[in-house]
Amino acid sequence: QVLVAGVFNTLGRAAAAAGQADRACVQFEKAVRTADPHCNDKLLGHARAMHEMVRLGLLPQAVAHLDEGLRGPGSARRDAEL
Repeated sequence: QVLVAGVFNTLGRAAAAAGQADRACVQFEKAVRTADPHCNDKLLGHARAMHEMVRLGLLPQAVAHLDEGLRGPGSARRDAEL
């Protein structure tokens, strides 16, 4: 399980490096879910995405991801309507 979780984590890092934050989050969620099937994979996946983006030096992407997470889905659409 740890090996498979590591593979998902690596895929998440690759997606983050390619600027695909949503895809990265999905991979990080799979990584934490594989390691602990009873965890809150959405929350931990989001936290893992933030951590890995910072480790990769992707600070603007990490901040944007944090902002999106705090605002919730569809927030960009709501901001455009204002």
